[in-house]
Amino acid sequence: MWHQGSVKSMVTWHGLRHLFVYPVHIDDPDDKESMREFKVEVKDPASFDFKVYLVEKMGDLFTEMIEVDTPTWITALVLVVPFVFIGIQVEAKTTMFMQFAVGVLTAYEFLRVI
Repeated sequence: MWHQGSVKSMVTWHGLRHLFVYPVHIDDPDDKESMREFKVEVKDPASFDFKVYLVEKMGDLFTEMIEVDTPTWITALVLVVPFVFIGIQVEAKTTMFMQFAVGVLTAYEFLRVI
């Protein structure tokens, strides 16, 4: 983020990091005296690498989003394996027709859902 040369982005980055490392809870936004700090969860805030933390959390989130559960894998294998088995035993034109048919059916189902 530093190489972008923007003072605004640098201040924003530091502000986000500071709010993460030293969270503040506000009971009433109008009452400044009601602000109390939570216990700091970060063991060594001075050497905490916020960028590495965000990259790791984004990777975890991405993994959770695309993780495929066991029933889905089993269903996919039951549906795909017969097509692959047949596709490797027939000539190329038949395999291309099978791919076309599956593509048309998939597109039909996709458009029907929309």
